[in-house]
Amino acid sequence: MDIFRALLNGAAIFPFDIRRERLTLLAGCMQRERITIYHSTPTVFRHFIGTLTGEQQFPALRLIDLGGELVTKQDFELYRRHFGRHSLLVNGLGSTELNVSLQY
Repeated sequence: MDIFRALLNGAAIFPFDIRRERLTLLAGCMQRERITIYHSTPTVFRHFIGTLTGEQQFPALRLIDLGGELVTKQDFELYRRHFGRHSLLVNGLGSTELNVSLQY
């Protein structure tokens, strides 16, 4: 659903396979491709933040969507430290049934 929603609205999708690519390369990919929405689990987000030196800038990033696991206060603090006010953090944790849109 997320893939089709993005494509049908003119967005491009840049999947990043962290099993094949080094997570240390993700920041460069996000900068080079001017990624606007980052979506992952909180665990992957924490590991990604651990690769940042503090020098990276993500001016195009407007949304960080974390889901599938509990988002903690520490995750929010990491978000604020590395991404600031130019982007929005969304906690996507919830029942799967609540994320599906139905039309009758």
